[in-house]
Amino acid sequence: MSFESDSNNKVYSIMPDNEIKARLFFWEGSVLFFGPLSDTTTHSHHAAQITIGLDGPFHLKMSGVLHETRIITIPPNQRHQLDGGQGKLAIALIDGTLDLGRAIAAGGVIPVCDRLNEIPATIDEAKNYLKHLTKHTAQQTTSQIDKRIARVLAVLEKPDDTPTNAATLAKLANLSQSRFLHLFKETTGLPLRRYILWRRIINSIEAAGQGADLTSAAHMGGFADSSHFSRTFRETFGLSPSKLLKNSQNIQVITR
Repeated sequence: MSFESDSNNKVYSIMPDNEIKARLFFWEGSVLFFGPLSDTTTHSHHAAQITIGLDGPFHLKMSGVLHETRIITIPPNQRHQLDGGQGKLAIALIDGTLDLGRAIAAGGVIPVCDRLNEIPATIDEAKNYLKHLTKHTAQQTTSQIDKRIARVLAVLEKPDDTPTNAATLAKLANLSQSRFLHLFKETTGLPLRRYILWRRIINSIEAAGQGADLTSAAHMGGFADSSHFSRTFRETFGLSPSKLLKNSQNIQVITR
């Protein structure tokens, strides 16, 4: 194993459930992945992350420290590198603007370590899995997102015909452009452009999960082409989307 220096309710499958090697669940603001995931490159993303070794310990490098562990939380925008070896992992990605994502960022999540191998088969089961995993979350994020920024976030969740320029979004929030950009970053932890890129990645992954090829999925998410999507995906998650999604016989994608 090598690490880089530190110098992101429909089921689609062509195999029976008992032959599925991995499962990928999507619902608003959250992603759950179950399956093997070998060495990735150093990366960061807007999502808070919980990683669990289902078959045993895995290795993760973060802030220059190499961890060997069965479970770990990673705050949003924290550069890290993961090596799951040959074992299966459970990985939860939670949008950093959600209460749970903000709790992870604040260090207020103490994951529950029982029932982790009860792999969900439906969206409802996936939601319950995450709820159980984080049921001891400390109440450290009681403040609500500014309503003006919440209004913009609701618009940015829509993949079609979404305004992405700062001037238009600032007007929607009834703020000056400079104040809007400052407040947006303060609220989400990311500059506007980076957050929009994150939303486009999620939209493209959802499209791929619904049967679109990578080129179509890239366009549906707002990327110029599949190369742009693949490059951005790798920079964010540390592996290529084709490695995760292209071989549809190896993964079961379940969307809201």
